[in-house]
Amino acid sequence: MLMKKLLSYILLIPAILLLAGCSNLSEKNTKKKITIENSKFIVEIADSLEEHRQGLAGRSSLDQDKGMLFIFDQKDYPQFWMKDTLIPLQILMIDDCEIVQLIEMAVEEDPANAQMIYKSSKLADKAIELNSRAFDEQIVGKKIKELCD
Repeated sequence: MLMKKLLSYILLIPAILLLAGCSNLSEKNTKKKITIENSKFIVEIADSLEEHRQGLAGRSSLDQDKGMLFIFDQKDYPQFWMKDTLIPLQILMIDDCEIVQLIEMAVEEDPANAQMIYKSSKLADKAIELNSRAFDEQIVGKKIKELCD
């Protein structure tokens, strides 16, 4: 009886270790530290369609050193809107690791029925949403080295 119990525990330990290892593999890195010029940010990573749709909607504030990094499957002319977004935002369109465009996005009168579409005029494979007026147009052409890794 004791031998049977001992054997079942011995067989159970590898299974537990295997499951623990699998759960660590499935966790994704949801935040990234980046530096834009001399400003440091912690950005949440949105790389799925659902995360792209949600974005920063519903938030009533955003710390000055926070933002959201959108990662796209391929280069395109990304489009954003402010549906259910309660704070004005700035979006940096990025091609590889270079900022190619800056767009200011305003809160609409009725955020639940947002109408304005903000479309990039430049090809981009990433975008970063930050608080409005975080940077001015001089940021275009600058590189974000953490995105080059």
